[in-house]
Amino acid sequence: MSSDKKEIKSDLDKAFILGYNYSWIRDKLIMNDLVLNNFDNFLKLLYEKTKIRFRDEQRKEFLLMMQVDGITLTVKYCEDLAAISIAFGKGHFKINETLKDYTTANVRQFFKKVAIADYGYLRKILGYPELENIESDQKEIMRKSAHNAKQYYCQLQTFFNKNNDLYNCYKHGLRLMPILGEGDETKLLKFPSKKNGEFEIEAFDKNECDERETSLASRT
Repeated sequence: MSSDKKEIKSDLDKAFILGYNYSWIRDKLIMNDLVLNNFDNFLKLLYEKTKIRFRDEQRKEFLLMMQVDGITLTVKYCEDLAAISIAFGKGHFKINETLKDYTTANVRQFFKKVAIADYGYLRKILGYPELENIESDQKEIMRKSAHNAKQYYCQLQTFFNKNNDLYNCYKHGLRLMPILGEGDETKLLKFPSKKNGEFEIEAFDKNECDERETSLASRT
């Protein structure tokens, strides 16, 4: 690679690292929570602006999809963080290239790898120095910090694996249909992802939303 191209790619990496909106998804999740926690007031404001009035059934559907929106946004956070970590692990000149071309399979592979990783691998994606270059009294602190990051990645892996199918249905054509039962019971009909796939109906546990997205994304 010529020196000019290296300099351009280096500038792109610097611009990405310095200008990246690290808090955006966290802030969107906070906004999502504010709507959910003040849902009736939100509907009143919506009516004042649009004159759209929701019947009880429509209200339940709207509430369900707001909860789904928060979960899928968190899946995006998991995926984005994994992709950026993959890029950092590759070193300079790889950030933009990696973020353009990564796949879901790359994300799953990364989470599996980081779950069994040692300090040597973790330090590359975290930007930590090699242990031999750290003062003796600081080595255990760095090891513990890397271990804590590893545990967090594992937490994201669990959330990502559990909800990625929901995310794909939401992202690609909004292939989701709320099914309302008695009281607060709600289910989601997921249209098949594969050509000969089957429809899926699964119960939607709204309690899963309580500490979900903000507890994950607040650590950005």
